[in-house]
Amino acid sequence: MSALVVTGLRVAGDRELLRGIDLELAAGGALGLVGESGSGKSLTCRAVMGVLPRGLRRTGGTILIRGRAAMVFQDPLAALDPLMRAGDQVAEVVRHRDRSGRRAARDRTLGLFADVALPEPERASRAYPHELSGGQRQRVLIALALATRPEVLLCDEPTTALDVPVQQEVLALLAGLRAGLGLALLFVSHDLPVVAGLCDDLAVLADGRVVESGPTGRLVTAPRHPATRRLVDAVLPVPTVPGEHDD
Repeated sequence: MSALVVTGLRVAGDRELLRGIDLELAAGGALGLVGESGSGKSLTCRAVMGVLPRGLRRTGGTILIRGRAAMVFQDPLAALDPLMRAGDQVAEVVRHRDRSGRRAARDRTLGLFADVALPEPERASRAYPHELSGGQRQRVLIALALATRPEVLLCDEPTTALDVPVQQEVLALLAGLRAGLGLALLFVSHDLPVVAGLCDDLAVLADGRVVESGPTGRLVTAPRHPATRRLVDAVLPVPTVPGEHDD
């Protein structure tokens, strides 16, 4: 069963930017969208969620989502309201989604903060976004997405701005949420090792098209398209010439 099916997706502004994207994400699966800067991966994610930047429009294709989808953005400081406490932002979504009262929404918000491993959920709930670390803000953003009770979670480079230890924590959190809640993940990144460690399948984008797709292991070990090979080569260790560093 598929959680998300994208067929022939086209997006244009002054020129065509996405040129017939086809994707399929299995229920409970994890699909990574990878590609070089400007390849169209983040734009694909935004098109699926219906949040295209101003001046762009969907000009073709179909998007079928089984259940509800939510999105985790790259920059939580920009995505969160700087004038609202973190807990109030999540509670507002809970009240709208669950039609619950203030006390029930507050309790669920604290539960979500615990689910995303925010230290001291009560304190984090009272904090404004600028009072939290980058990793904590990203966890708030994940909690905000989970408050909608999604079946599909779209992640647009959510670890790019984080240092490596925090990045690994957030990736482990997403993997745990996928396993525990049965979420289907669509994960966008330019970082092949990050995606390869999280996703079962990959779709490689170049110039607004999917140029190669398939199981992660196959694409990483036996890339066929030049764009995939460039991504793989970029993370392979540079061979050392014997005697090159001898004294």
